[in-house]
Amino acid sequence: MTKTVKYTFAALALAALASIASAQITPRPASWIGAGGDGFNAFLTPLTAAQTAGFTAEGVNIASDGTIALPAGFTTGTPSIAFNPLGGNVTILFLGESAGWNNDLGYVVNPGTSNLSNPAVYKPLVVNLHGDITGVPSANNLVNNTSATITYGAGDKLDFFLNGVGDPYAAGGTWFAFGTPNQFAGSDTTIHTKYKNVVIDGVATLIVAFEDTRAGGTTDADFSDVLIAFQGVVDNPVPEPSTYGLIGAVALLGLVGFRRFKRNA
Repeated sequence: MTKTVKYTFAALALAALASIASAQITPRPASWIGAGGDGFNAFLTPLTAAQTAGFTAEGVNIASDGTIALPAGFTTGTPSIAFNPLGGNVTILFLGESAGWNNDLGYVVNPGTSNLSNPAVYKPLVVNLHGDITGVPSANNLVNNTSATITYGAGDKLDFFLNGVGDPYAAGGTWFAFGTPNQFAGSDTTIHTKYKNVVIDGVATLIVAFEDTRAGGTTDADFSDVLIAFQGVVDNPVPEPSTYGLIGAVALLGLVGFRRFKRNA
């Protein structure tokens, strides 16, 4: 192999490594940014009056665009989510934000098998989240009290993230609602969400509150930077020991009944 060919291969290898490194440390892919620095808005469907009243009754200030007082009863951590194995829909309801940074909000399909350092697997819902978030929802205007619906296929799972772009980037990271490990977060492995299960207008609803800064000196830990809710996913808490006992008793009775039926037959 000639020196020229060797140098060419070396240059290509370095370029590939640089590309990989860039993908791993860049919190906001350039492809997400729209004209003028504003992204786009997928939350175009206003909530119903009953939904609005339901969240208000839960103490959620869905008219907030600067301060969110997180209601009582939220649990630190991540819920255990079940998706329909045949596919289905998840409705995401945007309730408010108080972040000083212009964060991004989106989702990823099959996070357990996707290369999360590749921006192509990220599906943004809102880019460069900022502004008055009032008025009429449009492609460039995020408004409180609005929703979007995501359809997923058979066997697919979703996770939703807040991309805390940071100021500078070194203070931010990508934090997931349903337990996918933090991305672009340095050594920060802490939990950046709190959640609460409620019933809104007769529908089981999961509220998730995000903290957008890394653990350490810059974090305010108010868990109110962005507040969203989900309908169409089911929280699967681990059964209590008594529940396991009940399941075992039912199984034992079923076995006894089956043996008697088989003997009589």
